[in-house]
Amino acid sequence: MFLALHRLMKAATVALLLAAGWWLWTKREAARPLVDYYQVWEAAGYREPEPLPRLKGVITRAVADNSVYLRDDRGRVWAVGLTGFFGVEPATRDPRLRRLAAESRTNLHSLAGQPVELAFTQTNVNRTALGYLYVGTNQFGLAEQFVEAGRWRAAPEGLRPLPLKEQVRLRAAERSARSNQRGLWHAEAAESLP
Repeated sequence: MFLALHRLMKAATVALLLAAGWWLWTKREAARPLVDYYQVWEAAGYREPEPLPRLKGVITRAVADNSVYLRDDRGRVWAVGLTGFFGVEPATRDPRLRRLAAESRTNLHSLAGQPVELAFTQTNVNRTALGYLYVGTNQFGLAEQFVEAGRWRAAPEGLRPLPLKEQVRLRAAERSARSNQRGLWHAEAAESLP
């Protein structure tokens, strides 16, 4: 009797452990932000990056799907490349990707005249810069919208100067675009089909 009860308890314990394991496995996406945060924290050398210097201005025109002209408060025009992201390869022959690049450029151009802040990582004497754009009072940056729409791919090496929480949000936005096959990810999925 005791032996049968012991076996029954062992079987119930194993079944409960398997059920708990299955439940955790189905909820694994809920832990993704923690994994992302750890990966970003580790890549940053376990420290928060220094805040980037910022320049206020207005977008005057989009040059490509990831570069714009910006007029600062003094009236100077800057050619700004938006760093940390890969847009569409300029020499692509795929009409879907060319259309996506044109739509991205149009979306950037639609921001013309709006106040923006450029958090820059590099500036040159000829008023060219690399950095991240923040439209209006948006603290999340333009990149998060474009990455989530699948218009840009995040380049982890180029994102390191950003605050850690923003890097985590960008990783989550790219994962969302990839899993939902939006933009570039949709074009790549269609390209891989026979």
